[in-house]
Amino acid sequence: MPDPRALPGRRPDRTLFPLAGDSVRKCVYGIGPEAYDAMLTSQGNCCAICRQEFRHTGTRTTANIDHNHDTGKVRALLCENCNRAFGLVGENVETLAAMIAYKLEHG
Repeated sequence: MPDPRALPGRRPDRTLFPLAGDSVRKCVYGIGPEAYDAMLTSQGNCCAICRQEFRHTGTRTTANIDHNHDTGKVRALLCENCNRAFGLVGENVETLAAMIAYKLEHG
């Protein structure tokens, strides 16, 4: 069976193949090292949603660059869980509100 990371149209899992650094961030997201560092600092080195502190080891980081998939505009840095959760609901505000209402109602 072929490696699913190698299938056409599928981006590699960044936990297995982390971003290589400043040049990739600039190329993919359009932000240089100064802007990235400023985002980390302004967020207190924490996820913009859950406030979990990011971990950085060598070229690996738990900070995910969140961006609008339609415009490409960078929004903030998120932890992997928040980034995935946000993406799984299609960034749909109504779905997110319904999830909150469900949780409040059912505990």
